[in-house]
Amino acid sequence: MTIAVSAAFVAGVSATLFSFLQSQIPPPSIAVNDDPQRLLGVAATSTVDTSGPSPGVTEPFSVAEAFIANPADIRMRLIGGYRLPNVRLDNMNLIWGSGAVDKLPGTTRWLVSHPKGYAVELREPDKLGKGNPQSWPLMVETQASAVMHETGDFTASAVFWESSQAILSSARKSYRSGFAPKWLTRLDLETLNETYYSVYAQENTENSNFHLLQAMGSGFVRIAPDNWSAQFAPQAQYLLGRGGYDVLGSPLGPALGLWSPGDSHVETLLDYPASNPARRDPYYV
Repeated sequence: MTIAVSAAFVAGVSATLFSFLQSQIPPPSIAVNDDPQRLLGVAATSTVDTSGPSPGVTEPFSVAEAFIANPADIRMRLIGGYRLPNVRLDNMNLIWGSGAVDKLPGTTRWLVSHPKGYAVELREPDKLGKGNPQSWPLMVETQASAVMHETGDFTASAVFWESSQAILSSARKSYRSGFAPKWLTRLDLETLNETYYSVYAQENTENSNFHLLQAMGSGFVRIAPDNWSAQFAPQAQYLLGRGGYDVLGSPLGPALGLWSPGDSHVETLLDYPASNPARRDPYYV
């Protein structure tokens, strides 16, 4: 299992950008922390690939105080959590999804991204699970809303609470199949009307647009510290960002950008590397 949150640590924000091995059985759990300044994580019982100064972590985890004090320290302390129901929609289970999760601040409401293009709302059970994650209580599925189904260009792989009545969705591509501009949407939960946003790079070329899609698509970062937002992203409650190399044109590392619904461009805050995308080994297996 791999955590995809390094961009959040660079920016000093709180994130819900995580991924998990899709072959992992049973379904993953949500490990939560009682401090809003800490991060939320996805718990796993398999070995964690840290690739850092604290290798060999094999226990379930969430983000501990050490991570806030020293981002170079990757050791984590488990607080507790919940198990996710393996929701089956359109003949596919949640376990094959991206692993994107988000919690509506101040509530017990969560969103998870389903691989068939649904935003699945879950509610926390009455008590936080302790001890062995296999004994943690299941979260309760309350509704599933279709997102990004209209164009057929993407399957949404990240969902995010814009408010208690609206969901943002985002996508990127796993193969170099060409850029499509409508990779961000907003769903009104009262009317079920979905707004599609066309978002382009400033240069508006095929390569720059595809790079933007791969850098900023499929990820949202919720901003927690007000002082960080005041300095770098005035009035913003969230950022776009994911990054990471998967196909030619993708960034080699994490990415973060500032965007508001209706904007046709993203203000890039972090893009590694900005002008030298990675080249995949033609002999990869």
